[in-house]
Amino acid sequence: DSAGMTPLEKSILEDAGMPIPNKDAQLSQAEEYGAVLEIFRTELIDICPTPKDFYFAVGMLTAEMADANNEMRAKCLTTTDGVDRMRMILRLAEDRINKVAAQRLTEQITEEVSADERDLTVGTAEIPQWAYQIKKGTRVSYFWNENEGWCKGYVAEEPVKIGYELIIA
Repeated sequence: DSAGMTPLEKSILEDAGMPIPNKDAQLSQAEEYGAVLEIFRTELIDICPTPKDFYFAVGMLTAEMADANNEMRAKCLTTTDGVDRMRMILRLAEDRINKVAAQRLTEQITEEVSADERDLTVGTAEIPQWAYQIKKGTRVSYFWNENEGWCKGYVAEEPVKIGYELIIA
């Protein structure tokens, strides 16, 4: 739960507009998703006799699993092309998955670092050890600017350390 989180982790989640996780709430939500998936799986054949119906149902289930907001749900209902609907929902789901992956990476890093090493100090900045795991060909997400937002790509060249910075192209 949030009691075991570092201030950095809490700050990252707050800045991203994500709720600070509560283990009991996460377990309850996972159980609810499991129940929805089981009902969906067992009833899908009966309620979706045509491919169009099937695509609609799968898209709406994905929106439910991705915890889409009301605006996204309205777009899902008004989008008539099942492929377009699925692409729209999958983009949302991918963004959520990326945020969860970043949170897990943060948790892994903080678990590997002792409490003394986590204390903030004033002085020379150092590149974190995990950054050295980034190599040519690594898939990355990066924030470009307010207009473009988060972009995806692959590291094109081996990273180069210049001073206290790791240059990634």
